[in-house]
Amino acid sequence: MTLEIVHFVAPGRVEFTLLRGPVPDAKEAFVLSVVPDGTVLDSRAELGVDLDGLERLSGGTAAQRWGEAVANALAAIKVESDRRAAHEHGRRP
Repeated sequence: MTLEIVHFVAPGRVEFTLLRGPVPDAKEAFVLSVVPDGTVLDSRAELGVDLDGLERLSGGTAAQRWGEAVANALAAIKVESDRRAAHEHGRRP
């Protein structure tokens, strides 16, 4: 189980700070920006691991899993956003 602080910064930034979870330290931010062609979502993450013992071997794995989890979540959000936008405009996704 993880425990995070979520901080919303107007107009388009969401920050997450890990308090308890699979790694000792993690911070992440998502920023939405309006551009001429639509909207851009930028994500930045810092992942800290304790280099003691077995975590020395799992650090790369933890970072890889973290990145995969974020990529999967963003892909699911995109699919649902496209579905809703198409429905709103009377089209099929």
